[in-house]
Amino acid sequence: MGNFINAVVVLQVINNLKRVYATVKDIDLFIGGVTEKPMPGAAVGPTFHYIIGQQFDNLRRTDRFFYDDLTKSVSFNSRKNTFRISKNVG
Repeated sequence: MGNFINAVVVLQVINNLKRVYATVKDIDLFIGGVTEKPMPGAAVGPTFHYIIGQQFDNLRRTDRFFYDDLTKSVSFNSRKNTFRISKNVG
């Protein structure tokens, strides 16, 4: 676990968090997330990367207007920039 933490968070940040928080369980999600090193080619670390990815996946699977889901009765066609409304509902 220690090697993972050192790879994700700068040692100075870890020491500062140790001074402020009694235990790692006391660290707020936001504080923990913003103190992580960004992943390669990304603006956020692994925690926010996972959360944002999950949110996007949930949106993609459940939003009937998401442009990529042409199986829904109403969907957005990105090629024509138009909405398609199917008569086959249900």
